[in-house]
Amino acid sequence: MMKFLFDECLSPTLVRLAINAGHPESTCVRDRGWRGLKDWQLLQIALEELAVLADLVNQALEITENEDGSIDIDRYSIP
Repeated sequence: MMKFLFDECLSPTLVRLAINAGHPESTCVRDRGWRGLKDWQLLQIALEELAVLADLVNQALEITENEDGSIDIDRYSIP
């Protein structure tokens, strides 16, 4: 079972589809009151909640956990 966090640019219908597919803890940014947060902020929330962040962007993210437990996030544009 996975937990999905759908960004505000995606249809909230996806939450219902995820729940019906066996992922009952799925939610969306709109329902949580997080509209307008930056992608890096949503990614941090998703990491803390052990959720998969679903978003429509033309970027890929590389996430690296450092020895001290901090996290580095690097963005790469996808043409």
